Order: sequence, then C-alpha cells, then structure tokens
Amino acid sequence: NSDLLNKEKTLFLCSKRTPIGLYGDVFRWVDSLFERDCIACFNSTEMEDEVLKALLVARIPTVLYVMNRFTDKNNIQIEQAIVEQRLLIVVLKRDEPRGMGATPRLRNSFVMSQCKRIVCGYVDKNGSVFPLLAGRDNVEFLVDHKCFIAAEPEIRRIRWTVAEDKV
Repeated sequence: NSDLLNKEKTLFLCSKRTPIGLYGDVFRWVDSLFERDCIACFNSTEMEDEVLKALLVARIPTVLYVMNRFTDKNNIQIEQAIVEQRLLIVVLKRDEPRGMGATPRLRNSFVMSQCKRIVCGYVDKNGSVFPLLAGRDNVEFLVDHKCFIAAEPEIRRIRWTVAEDKV
C-alpha cells in the first residue's frame, strides 16, 4: 500500500529502556489518534511493539519499518491490517547483522526525514537517538527527561506476541 508512504506521517520513537511511568502517557496518546492519522514506527523496543499492537487494534494507518526481515508473519491483526490496506511494512537492509555500526543511526535519520512530526515516548539522553533529534522543531516529548525506573531490561532475549494474535 504505497499510498501510506505518500501520506503525512508522525513517527513514534522510544528508547529501549522504557520507564514504567511512561506506559499510561503513551497509550493516552494512541487513544487520541484518529483513522485519518498515519503513524510510522519501528518494533525494535518493547514499547514500540506495544504501540504497534495498539495502533492495529485502533485501526490507525501505520507504516512499520523493520530491519532485514519481518518475523511476526502469523499475526492475525497484522494480516488483517495489510488486507485492509492500513499497514505497510517497509524492510530496510541492515549492513551489520548485530545492529552495530552506523546502520541504526542511518535508519533513524532516513525515517525521520520521511515524517512530518516526531513523537517521542521517552528518549534516553545518552542513547543514539537523542543527538538525531537536536535542532529539530517537529519533535514532541510525551514525558520530561526525569529519573524513571526502566521497565525493560538492558537486553531482550525473546520477542513475544499475545497468544490471541497468533493463528
């Protein structure tokens, strides 16, 4: 569905170590969206994955950017969204298979350039995304940069999906 690429998009970003206190703010933001909105997102962090699920349930048109290949092929909500032409999955090639090097930074810069607005759930000031946001006037932070307890561990060992979403 290339029409989604031509729509005005809002990019949702979130750091890997997502604070527990952020979940309510992020889901209030998702609830405020309408079917006329188009959201671009990744599913590389737990929060981004949860936002993707919420977007699919809310029937919000979405462009999902993934690296190398898409692995969640048996998800009924994703399949239905593709059939209804409200989801486009863009697969970007990764130079370094472990996600190291310049590829994530280049991916983020490319996707940011494709979007009119950037909404950040939480961005770690010491992370790789924060410098890319500097000097941009189209960035909105859902929470202030305070000290939070991170809900996601440093390393994600497995990716899970809600059982009802599986075939």
